[in-house]
Amino acid sequence: MNIKTRKINIIFLCISLGTILVLVFGFGTNAFSQYTSFRQGAQDSAVPKPIPGFNAVDYSSLAGGLAIETRDLGKFKPGRGLVLWMKNVKKTEMLEYVSCPDNVNGSNYSGEIYASLLNVKNHRVLQTLFFDMSNEEGSSLPFRVTPGLYSLHGKTNALGERATVLLDPVELDADPTCEEYAYYEDPGGCFCPLVVPFGYDSKTDKLFRFKV
Repeated sequence: MNIKTRKINIIFLCISLGTILVLVFGFGTNAFSQYTSFRQGAQDSAVPKPIPGFNAVDYSSLAGGLAIETRDLGKFKPGRGLVLWMKNVKKTEMLEYVSCPDNVNGSNYSGEIYASLLNVKNHRVLQTLFFDMSNEEGSSLPFRVTPGLYSLHGKTNALGERATVLLDPVELDADPTCEEYAYYEDPGGCFCPLVVPFGYDSKTDKLFRFKV
């Protein structure tokens, strides 16, 4: 499948470099707290925008997988939807938060991560991206996490977690015909998450990956 690749703008690169500097200069927990407070203020009011009438069993390509979250792309192209899904899933409920990686992973599903572009009118999978994280310690998506990296919704539990909105758009370029998303992976150690950005381009009707 021909996957379009885009370059991330300078603002996004500065954010990434800033995260690295936080690690280098050892600000640790205090820096993470300030960063997550900023993100919480900007993103804690989001709600999921699922595909109306989506049912994973209608899509044979998703057989055996777990649909994590969907997003309606009808405003860009009628009948289009996006599903973030996983295979070989293991569910982990956080019992306590004791390290920086906990704030990236949260209560999570681990396994193989995919994103598929759907034609919801005839239940066809048009394109699938596989996020190969084989060089890292693991691949996971949080279903609940403390405020910080993700948009959140719903009630807060005893650990301070709320439900994630993984497909809440983030602005990585100024193209109004595209919508971009990002999830984060922790490669181990202190807080310096890997960002995995991707998106949908309505002009080409394809999903694409960003090249950092």
